[in-house]
Amino acid sequence: MRNLALSGVMLLALASAAAAAPSEKLLKRCSVPDPKTGDLYIPEKNFPALARILTDDVLAKYGKGCKPSLSGEERAQYEDERKVLASRQLEDLKTIKKRHQDEIAAPGLPTDVASSSLGIKAKEAPIPLIIRDANTVTSISALVNAQNSADGATFSYTRDFQNDNALTSLTGAVFAYYDLMAGATAKSREAIAPFTEVTIAPGVEFDQERNRANSKKNVDLLAFHLLSEFNLPGPKESHFSSLFRFAGNVNTDSRGNTKIWTGYAEWQPVSNVYGISSGHPLYHNAPIAYQFNPIVHLEAEKVSRAGELTNVADGDFYYRAGTILSASVWFTDGPKVLIPLTLSAQYRQLWGTANSGAQRDIHYWQANAAYNLDEFGHTAITAIYRQGDLPGSGQEVRDFKTGLSVKY
Repeated sequence: MRNLALSGVMLLALASAAAAAPSEKLLKRCSVPDPKTGDLYIPEKNFPALARILTDDVLAKYGKGCKPSLSGEERAQYEDERKVLASRQLEDLKTIKKRHQDEIAAPGLPTDVASSSLGIKAKEAPIPLIIRDANTVTSISALVNAQNSADGATFSYTRDFQNDNALTSLTGAVFAYYDLMAGATAKSREAIAPFTEVTIAPGVEFDQERNRANSKKNVDLLAFHLLSEFNLPGPKESHFSSLFRFAGNVNTDSRGNTKIWTGYAEWQPVSNVYGISSGHPLYHNAPIAYQFNPIVHLEAEKVSRAGELTNVADGDFYYRAGTILSASVWFTDGPKVLIPLTLSAQYRQLWGTANSGAQRDIHYWQANAAYNLDEFGHTAITAIYRQGDLPGSGQEVRDFKTGLSVKY
């Protein structure tokens, strides 16, 4: 037990020493004095070595001078210390196995026993769930880590005492996602070539607005989705890849009076270099980042039951094609008051040819401003303006609302 505690303390001490190395001390390793003023400065030729020192804890702790790698002597010192720690850790593992010998049937040491004995906590897997604003869930893979800059599900309530009216709104989408290639074997990955990732995402989308004084202004959309996404890498020299999505939806309302079936296919280019469907600084070292998402969209729609919708009729059948363009802007540096602020906008233009029915084209756009209330971007105060034909039902909307949004 004494050995176990001792090696744990030494490991923590070494980790702390490396992590706590003063930045100024590291900078001075690559600095030289100005012959005229005597002030220190970092020559540009030392930038590569300094960049490596600042990002390599081992080099920062054991290296000397401004070098991008350890010398033979420095490497030997590092290896000697590691051998001592490894030797003590080995004795600890043997001691743990001997202590639990009567409890285990396996020839070695069960991982859960080792984990509890060494005080190691298993890393919690992220919940495979996305909560976002309605009509904004496109690329599942791009949204998983985009809480700070994404638009969340929003709730708002307005009480008009003068006109004795109440306005309530609940708008958002909840998707679960499953990566089919997580932990896949090489043979499995060969089976989906040339694609490198395949994601399946069932979800529900809701857009509910209630105007107590005028029910004709209500919005009532409830949509169930099954989305699949395939990632196709492009040539390395092109810096582009492609996302292909195929989905099937059934759009209804909160009482199930409406039933509209929709199938669609999409293509979305991705480039980390040019900020297309990926966050990117506005310019070199800019304190502002942006993301632009262009999507080519094709859809077919069948109205089985129009319900209370007046813009479509039972039996209508539509084909549409067009683009969905969205963009977001957020701050990565600058005054702290600006860091939580995000701005986004979306525009849809779908041209339709109808086998039957009068509604053909879909025009829709919305603008969002959000101020995150926590550092992870899970909650925000949001202002949203929408205008056009609501995706999913085609119902005409024109509204502005503020409220509390939730993102995950």
